[in-house]
Amino acid sequence: MVCDNGSGVSCDMEFTNAGFRFLYGSDDTGSVPIANQTSGLAFSDTLRLQAFKDNNGVCEGYFDNDNNPREIKLSQENVIPEIGDVNELKFTVEVNDIVHEITKHPSFTNTSLNFGSGSIAIIPTPIYHDAGKIRLHANYTLGGITLTGSSNPFWVSPVELVVSATSGSTVLNGASSTAGPTHAAGDNFTLTVSAQNSLGAVTHNYSPGKIELKLERTGPTLASSVNGGLMYAEGATLSSSVGSTFQDVTFTDFNSGESIFNGAQYSEVGLLNLDVQDSDYGHVGITIPAEAINIGRFVPDHFEQTIVTNGSFLATCNIGTTFAYSGQTDEATGLIGAISYLTKPVLSIIARNKQGDITQNYYEDGQGTSNDYMKLAAAGVGVTEPTLDEVARGVDTTLLLLTANMNTGTLSQNDLTTLIPADNPLPRGVLHYQFSELDNFFYNRSANALVAPFNSDIDFSIATIIDSDNVNVDVAKVVDASPTGVEIRFGRLVLENSFGPEISSLPQPMQIEHFDGTNYIVSENNNCVTYDASNITLSNISLNPALTGAAGGNGNFIDGETRAIELTAPGAGNTGEVGVVYSTFDWLRFDWGNTGSYDQDPSAIATFGLYRGNDRIISWREVNNE
Repeated sequence: MVCDNGSGVSCDMEFTNAGFRFLYGSDDTGSVPIANQTSGLAFSDTLRLQAFKDNNGVCEGYFDNDNNPREIKLSQENVIPEIGDVNELKFTVEVNDIVHEITKHPSFTNTSLNFGSGSIAIIPTPIYHDAGKIRLHANYTLGGITLTGSSNPFWVSPVELVVSATSGSTVLNGASSTAGPTHAAGDNFTLTVSAQNSLGAVTHNYSPGKIELKLERTGPTLASSVNGGLMYAEGATLSSSVGSTFQDVTFTDFNSGESIFNGAQYSEVGLLNLDVQDSDYGHVGITIPAEAINIGRFVPDHFEQTIVTNGSFLATCNIGTTFAYSGQTDEATGLIGAISYLTKPVLSIIARNKQGDITQNYYEDGQGTSNDYMKLAAAGVGVTEPTLDEVARGVDTTLLLLTANMNTGTLSQNDLTTLIPADNPLPRGVLHYQFSELDNFFYNRSANALVAPFNSDIDFSIATIIDSDNVNVDVAKVVDASPTGVEIRFGRLVLENSFGPEISSLPQPMQIEHFDGTNYIVSENNNCVTYDASNITLSNISLNPALTGAAGGNGNFIDGETRAIELTAPGAGNTGEVGVVYSTFDWLRFDWGNTGSYDQDPSAIATFGLYRGNDRIISWREVNNE
């Protein structure tokens, strides 16, 4: 014969002629053991206590059937764990609508019970509020005889495991691609698993049997989406999947009924659904379920920006050339800078998690917001408009000023450096940003800009790359774009004085010059600046300008010069001088009056009535014979 004290080893046996036995359910023989119970709930069947004595080998009731209350000492023993948590919950019974806490064995609590037929008393509303394997004891002394008895050991399991994912005071329970809160992929959050009773109290004595975890990737759910890894305990990672099943895991040790891991991380962008269960509590096949929780929404920790191509500049209209003049803008409106892109700069923007790995699910699939986790728009890329050349300095040795007119570029998941980007998708989590073809630039024209020609050096610094979730670029690692430059010249338009007979039209020579550092020279490779005879204004010096006018229409300067504009002949006898002013572009005006302001149109004097010689004579000179 073996005495079972719940420890699995033999124990001392005490034989007595009277005692207590615990009965469960309707059985009066004592052969039905107390079943495993659920924490915080009244026992699933009736718990009774019988006082008995031996009568020639036959068990009989010890108490008379008087239904008088008797003060029975009850206690509850922890079997597993043998020593409970200091804050463990109690075993209670409810007598006459009063809840009594039963003390721990070997101490006892007096409990009033009414023994009826068969010397059996019902123990009303027995509830163990904690978890573990326990045993009940009863004790009563009458007339110098002490009655004792113990129940079989049985398990009391938590009603459920409660799981939470938090970052500070924020519960990470986002459940859609647009929902908050958000949390950076790869960044720490707290994963808590708590064993609780039916009243929501933590069962401090809980120790897991066989913990299993199911990790479902609920967003994005496309077949091309990737599974991330959840670090649920130190050094332990489980991969998410669509259609996942429970897998055995070992959580951070449970302490006072809770497993708390502050270093939980998920490596990818998206959403999770996490479920937990203890499928073998007490190793007796008890399953403790949990209510699955959503965890998310995970977003990139940061963006990394690099340069795919710096690009190059083009000077507007300089066919076959690569130069522009200081202050040069478009001829039509004067609002668009003459410098634009020959090839546009392209940035690479990579979404990364806290550890620096690419978050491949940062992707817009084009099938609607349910699977779109890429939240960056082109407008979220902020480029600081340059205001200074990086190298070139003016007369006062300060860096030369420039004006940039920049627009929102193009953001794409395709390779924007290829001829057909749509046929060349980028790796998931990688984006290209191409500067706008509408961007234009010009160097400010002033006395300080009167320097020798130089090659432009314009850099573009990235101010911010931020999406609608406030994911930003790592500003410590941004890289400037520096397109290949164009030559910048300080130019001017020059009118030459002209003279000839009053009976012939008089050509009005004009040329475009630029400063070479010492002198002004004709810009011989300029074939695109236009002229227009209607820009000529005549004034009376000694000849009425109404007698002549500008003819020749419009066209382009050739090799920086033109003689196409003519002043019509005033007719025989109409001799004298007229003032000629040409209203030119702002960027070809000059400080003709030495005022310090480079805002004056060129002017000249045309004289009618002087012999200009024979057109067929190549050269001639006058000889003074004394």
